[in-house]
Amino acid sequence: MSRRWLVPAALASVTFAQAVLAMAPPGTPTTDAEFRKLMNIPATQVIGFQDATGKAITEDQFLAGLKLNSGSFGMIGNVVRLDTPERGAATAARIAARKTPPHLPPRNDAELRSTFDFSDVEKLVFRSEDGKSITEQQFLSALTNNIAFAISGNHTDITELTLSAHVVQPGKAAALAPGNPMPPFNLKSTTNQVVTQNDFSGKPTVVDFFFSGCGGCVQAIPVLNEFKRQRPDVRTLAMTFDGPELAADFVHSHGLSWTTVSGAIGYADSLGIIGSPSLALVGADGRLLAITLEPSLAKPGQKVTAADISAWVDTNTHDNHQSRAAKALLPL
Repeated sequence: MSRRWLVPAALASVTFAQAVLAMAPPGTPTTDAEFRKLMNIPATQVIGFQDATGKAITEDQFLAGLKLNSGSFGMIGNVVRLDTPERGAATAARIAARKTPPHLPPRNDAELRSTFDFSDVEKLVFRSEDGKSITEQQFLSALTNNIAFAISGNHTDITELTLSAHVVQPGKAAALAPGNPMPPFNLKSTTNQVVTQNDFSGKPTVVDFFFSGCGGCVQAIPVLNEFKRQRPDVRTLAMTFDGPELAADFVHSHGLSWTTVSGAIGYADSLGIIGSPSLALVGADGRLLAITLEPSLAKPGQKVTAADISAWVDTNTHDNHQSRAAKALLPL
């Protein structure tokens, strides 16, 4: 099995070894559970399925299609698209023809494109964990040190490969527990303003974690904008591990009204963010109150609304106030 995009919405970043595991599973999945396990997608994450032309299909049709095209598909955000049988066969042939063992990181541009099935004309942009541009050789060198990375793009023009801030150990994400102060950061917004953790103080803040290739993130924008309109008492901030160009293009193209900062892959990793779109709620004192996958806030059988996000904010800020009040009453 092969796939052109190895970082689904359920992952902030992966190491090359983890990517290879995803590229060469023991067999083609035949059930929803097997597919989610293969791609590390939570059961609550909503996934859309498409045929090779982009037409919506059922998951059963998608799984059946994998048997006809060498198990080849692409995944960007929450949307999974089958490859044509011809492309699937060509992809399998390219991977089989690699001159380096499949478990070793690529050493040059040709091997990188072969490994991840990037076309020869596709523009690749490489970034460090802070969003700054680096050379392809610097990126490839980092892969040999088991540094994690993320893939994102705008489907047509640019594909960005961004290094993570640290080595990822499967199952050992450095998640921040509620009640702890938010880690420090210093990032620039799409309007070139500096944003830091100090901007969390004074009133509650909702932080949205997204990336440009995430279909669910695009679908969430009208809801996020409506939430901001309804709740002026809550600060809003969007973070993406995309570089500044992709981030600015995303905000402009989709009309996101939240202040948006780019190059936040390291910050997302430090919080243990495992999916997009995810929301983090920060208290007026700068401490983390809650983190959730945005789709999980929806009522059964419905899509998330601004009211759902608002209720989540109110519940967690209320619980935090009650907890602090109870602690204040404890005898010294």
